[in-house]
Amino acid sequence: MPTIALDWRAAEYGIDPTDTDTLLEILLHEPFMELAEDEDGQRPRWADGSVDLLTAENTTIAREAHVARAKASRVRIDVRNAAGLAPIRATHQPDPDRIRAMREAIDTTRWLTKYGDLPARPLDPLEARRA
Repeated sequence: MPTIALDWRAAEYGIDPTDTDTLLEILLHEPFMELAEDEDGQRPRWADGSVDLLTAENTTIAREAHVARAKASRVRIDVRNAAGLAPIRATHQPDPDRIRAMREAIDTTRWLTKYGDLPARPLDPLEARRA
């Protein structure tokens, strides 16, 4: 498992990036979370009908729903003190700057998904000089 996956889950769900056990628990249970297609068959959704990262009102709601799905998974994987996960724990070095950039990308994607456009367009550097 690439350790950058731990950084992505930390950024996506606002989890402490040093809480490796929680991040591993989520990542290892995700393949066993039930998916269903939405009404138009365009985007998969969670079979339990709960919100996902892009449809939740905020990160806290998205995190709570995702952790609940992990705990309700049909497979239980005990990650706490699991010796087989020691190499991941030993090599995981979260980079706060990279996680912050990931978080910004996620927030922008969530905004675009919900509202279709950004609230203000970035200023064109050429226009700024003319003003």
